[in-house]
Amino acid sequence: MKRLPACTLGWLVFTQLSHAVELVHNGAPISEIVIAKTPHQGTKTAAEELQRRIEQISGAQVPIVNVVSANVPNQIYVGESEMTQHLGVSSDDIQSDGYKVVVGEHHVVLLGKDIYHSDTTFGKYKDRQSRLTQQDWEKLTGHKWRTPSFYPENDYNRDCGFHIQDGTGTLYAVYDLLEQLGLRWYMPVPEIGVVIPHLKTISVKPQSLKKEPEFPQRIFHNGTRGAFKDEMLWYKSMKVGTSFVLPLYHAVGRLTYFGKEADPAYFGQIAGKPNYQSPKLTSEKLRADFVDSLRYTRQVYPGIAYDSLGQPDGWSLIDSADAAAGWNKTERGTYGCFTDYLWDFNMDVRKRVMAEDPTRKFTVMAYSGTTLPPTNPQKIPDNVTVGILQHNSMWMSAPSNRDLALRNEWLERMSDGKQQLLILDHYLEHAPIRATPPVPVIFTKFLIENLKGAYDRSVGYDVEVPWVTSTEYANTKATSSLRKPGLSHLMIYLHAKLEWNRHLDIQTELNEYYSLFFGPAEKEMREFYEFAESVWCRSEPHEVSANGGFLKPADVEKYFEILGRAKTKAGDSIFGKRIDLITSEMEPLHGLFDNLQRTGGAITGYYARHKHQIDGDLEKPFWKETEDRVTTPLRNLTTGNLPNHLTTNVAFRWLQDDSALVVGIECFEPKMPKIRATCRERDSLAIFADDNVEIRLETAQGIRPLIVVNSEGVVLDECITGKSEDLPSFYTVKDIAVKKLADRWTVEALIEVKPIEGQRPTTTYPWGVNICRQRLAGNTPEFYMLFPSGTKFNDLKAMGNLTIRH
Repeated sequence: MKRLPACTLGWLVFTQLSHAVELVHNGAPISEIVIAKTPHQGTKTAAEELQRRIEQISGAQVPIVNVVSANVPNQIYVGESEMTQHLGVSSDDIQSDGYKVVVGEHHVVLLGKDIYHSDTTFGKYKDRQSRLTQQDWEKLTGHKWRTPSFYPENDYNRDCGFHIQDGTGTLYAVYDLLEQLGLRWYMPVPEIGVVIPHLKTISVKPQSLKKEPEFPQRIFHNGTRGAFKDEMLWYKSMKVGTSFVLPLYHAVGRLTYFGKEADPAYFGQIAGKPNYQSPKLTSEKLRADFVDSLRYTRQVYPGIAYDSLGQPDGWSLIDSADAAAGWNKTERGTYGCFTDYLWDFNMDVRKRVMAEDPTRKFTVMAYSGTTLPPTNPQKIPDNVTVGILQHNSMWMSAPSNRDLALRNEWLERMSDGKQQLLILDHYLEHAPIRATPPVPVIFTKFLIENLKGAYDRSVGYDVEVPWVTSTEYANTKATSSLRKPGLSHLMIYLHAKLEWNRHLDIQTELNEYYSLFFGPAEKEMREFYEFAESVWCRSEPHEVSANGGFLKPADVEKYFEILGRAKTKAGDSIFGKRIDLITSEMEPLHGLFDNLQRTGGAITGYYARHKHQIDGDLEKPFWKETEDRVTTPLRNLTTGNLPNHLTTNVAFRWLQDDSALVVGIECFEPKMPKIRATCRERDSLAIFADDNVEIRLETAQGIRPLIVVNSEGVVLDECITGKSEDLPSFYTVKDIAVKKLADRWTVEALIEVKPIEGQRPTTTYPWGVNICRQRLAGNTPEFYMLFPSGTKFNDLKAMGNLTIRH
């Protein structure tokens, strides 16, 4: 058989052959699926999936064999074998985990580059049953370190024979052929998630097709997909996988994970005591032990070219001595204050490792306080790949619209983004850690802009998607780990498509989706998704509160009105069942705005009758006017009781020119000499280790300033919701004063309303408010709130309603 030419651009090429190859004729198989005599389990899975889907399409079961049958006219070769070599088709010229679909006179060849990391690097520990245990790791290392975490064992499926990150090119080829036949697998929900055409006769046109991914790293992860075979195959139908292992995880945090049980030299000291959220990155012991941990990791997981230098998760504080030495770069803001500190550590560890093996490569993280590039080094070394945390679903909304500029800033420091930039993205709106209401999170325009900025400039994507909890598994007998698949599936599907084809016409893809997935309700569901995108892409907060956010009560009515019309069109058909699933997932919206009413109660502030002077003195006439001597005490966060041993009072004044709100807080303290106030720099996260007060507000427009003050007058202030592009990157309160007395310390803060789009709080449009005090001067930490939440300071629902009275 003459070898067919490969199509290097990945486009379908039709040859001069005179006829298509029939696989099924009038409901009867006239072909067979041929695999090698000793195939990998992944090849068996690919062959079985092809057999299953052809039977669903035509009713014919095409047999799977190891030897070609003399009486069967046509063969489908799945995976490489001696037979495909004889036909002149191989994977030798395929890049990454790409694949080929080759159709000749009487045969179809479906093969790809199969790269099973689970068999090689992770062979001993590839599934949950045989994973590396904590006990084995501690015995091997001799340390109380947590096991490495970059290979989720729950993402390996024994039945399939592969891990979600394995490159399964042969299986991709099978799905390409099925897509040519008209099959579409949009959603991982049994029975209704897949579009299956009905064909009595199946034939495949002559072609020679080679496809390779735009990125070698294409990961959607939530850590449990391997538990569900059908969901695993859904991801694989979208050709999710990787061609090489690029570990990126909280590697340093594995040493610090056990807190008090770990080596104290690993941790920073704040106010003379170890702080277990503060790694001391200048510690020689931490650096030396971390290099040791990398050696053990390579020993356990051989064959990986990269060492991960990932920072600890939840890192928010810096060692006092290191801060005093200048490592806390507060002038770089919240997203850059720790970058130079981390990169000094990274470059030293890199140097030590390369002294032993100059060929090693490294991965590092850029998020939270290390989001901005370092000032030193100016150029990112060629053997370092940076994982930058971004948020595709809010790509062009403030403040996330700075993400592309940030990505470019990093790329300017790199020699080759295709080797050095990994994008860590979040589609987590419906995960348990988010408060997003159950609406369709649709962002096709953002998606296109994001991917356009990554082609030829990135090694790929690692995207976290919404997951259900283990409790939900037990309660619902789940068949998928994807939370709200009716609402979540579409953007995952489109993203995966764009990772293989930069020329994909999104609108054409959507038109096909509306038509195939919703049938007679195509028009209505197009209206539904286009409306959903317009709602999500508003430049308002994506967290909905009683006084603001992107979602309005009228939107909820319109969502269900459109879905109702769609259901009427679709009836009780499979199309109607898909609409029913989406409707049921959105059902909690009906009570959303009723439930969002704040539970804290009401509090009144007053117009100021005297000129203001912010000096911390709460005894002056500004506060003590007879009719306005109203203060409100803070209560225990958990119990809601007033404490017997101290009092914390708060009062509010509104300036006559409507320019500012003034807050006065009076913290009585029986142990004034023991007040903790180690933070000395503005906007340093170290302030959360001090005695402090927090002022949390929410304007009627949904803007939420946060102001934290310690007893030395040091301030951390920011606007924690970006409503519009006009908001400053970092919110600043210019006028704050603290005064210390023998039995108390006081705070007086003037909060300008123009930067936060604030108008006088009224009964119709009140502001949300809570005042919180963290007391550390006693023997144990104490927490008080104006409106106690019972759990934490940042509970929006526990806020009270502030109004101003003349």
